[in-house]
Amino acid sequence: AQLGSWTFTSAAMCYSIVDMTLNGGNGDLTSVNNVLIDSATEKIAGIGNCNGSEYWIAGHQWGTNNFYVYKLTAAGLSAPVISSVGAVHQDIGSGQKSESIGYMKFSSDGKKLGLVTYVNLNVMELFDFNSLTGTVSNPITEVYPFDPNNNLDGLYGCSFSPDNSKFYVSFFSQVSNSQVFQYDLTSPNPAAILASKTPVATALTPFGAIQNGPNGKMYISSFGVTTLDVINNPNLSGAACSYTAATQN
Repeated sequence: AQLGSWTFTSAAMCYSIVDMTLNGGNGDLTSVNNVLIDSATEKIAGIGNCNGSEYWIAGHQWGTNNFYVYKLTAAGLSAPVISSVGAVHQDIGSGQKSESIGYMKFSSDGKKLGLVTYVNLNVMELFDFNSLTGTVSNPITEVYPFDPNNNLDGLYGCSFSPDNSKFYVSFFSQVSNSQVFQYDLTSPNPAAILASKTPVATALTPFGAIQNGPNGKMYISSFGVTTLDVINNPNLSGAACSYTAATQN
């Protein structure tokens, strides 16, 4: 895939092992690049249980609609739980595998999994996640418009609000206004969730990643900008979420 002057290709999702007893307590690699998914998108997400003894790690296979979900314990990684659900992540016209680009996140309570894909696929997807079995199900999908004349415009970042009542996505644009959209997840009705989509930020610079901070705020990067935008109250609806541009809070 290609984003501006950067080139991306679908590749394997791998893991390496660090033994922290080696190298005088600084740690050293004992196993490198063990393949989990032989052809994967760039999406990877993890969520732990309450006591930090077990984790779920999710990835998405390229060219299919398969989620690969692994349980990580002190004994190592389990065999994958494979859920075939949602959109097929494949090149549908970019010619550069740009559709492999885009973030994936778990909600902090481990009940939801959300993702976005870049052009030409341009899809936002929300799923239920079963933290007992590792299965992904019940997709809620919205396909964003794709303008072939503006082929760098697409979805890129995403994140759940701290209380998991909202889902935010960033729309990256190099040729028009970039936007951040908010979805209200409080309704159990998929149509109501999609209808709740509200723009909460607009900028001329391309929006990138969205990340939650430990202070309960949400931070948004912009390409070519050295400061961060902030959503001060991401649990609140619409304009009440209080978006502020180019801050270092």
